[in-house]
Amino acid sequence: MNVQTATLGTSQAIITINDNDVANHGTIALKSAIYSVTEGTATVSVIVERTGGTDGDVSVDYATEDLSATAGSDYTEISTTTLDWADGNADDKTIEITITDDSNIEEPETFELNLVNVQTATLGTSQAIITIEDNDITNVSNLENNEIMIYPNPSNGIIYIKNNNSQLMDIKIYDINGRIIFTDKIQQFNQIDITNFQKGSYLIKVFEGLNEKTSKIIIYQ
Repeated sequence: MNVQTATLGTSQAIITINDNDVANHGTIALKSAIYSVTEGTATVSVIVERTGGTDGDVSVDYATEDLSATAGSDYTEISTTTLDWADGNADDKTIEITITDDSNIEEPETFELNLVNVQTATLGTSQAIITIEDNDITNVSNLENNEIMIYPNPSNGIIYIKNNNSQLMDIKIYDINGRIIFTDKIQQFNQIDITNFQKGSYLIKVFEGLNEKTSKIIIYQ
């Protein structure tokens, strides 16, 4: 640049262009929080998805944990394992969990799969409850002992009560001080929502005619 007559002072300016594009790594989450599988089924498939963005490499760890079901006898435990997504990839990932088929007559049992330690991305729904339904046929004497089923236990606050006949059942739930804090009447099969209960132990009594079943239930969230 040429200046005429005057003195040239500062003659150069540096212009910085700031990028306004923010990387969107997406959210890693379980596709469903509740799964149910019959004992005779070889595996249960749990889906993990990446949504909302595909920028950069992301990963998440997962593992199973016992609730009322027991690893080794009811299902095959999965120790901490990692799922990876490359930059630009948003394919669903499938976790296969092997279910054990035994000959024991049991109430439905539950375990959980947890997502932890997400890297780069945001963590969405991170816990799935898997219920294993028994596939063993009861005889008359076993039926008398297993007419009323209460599951899952422990529970996230959603409890299922199932009866093998259609008689009306009275439900009462007690706190640790013996106070009745919930009552209801149901028939054959019903879902009870006590997600408003605090974490802890409760006593549930189910009355069906002259029959009564008492069970301790644990609410964990």
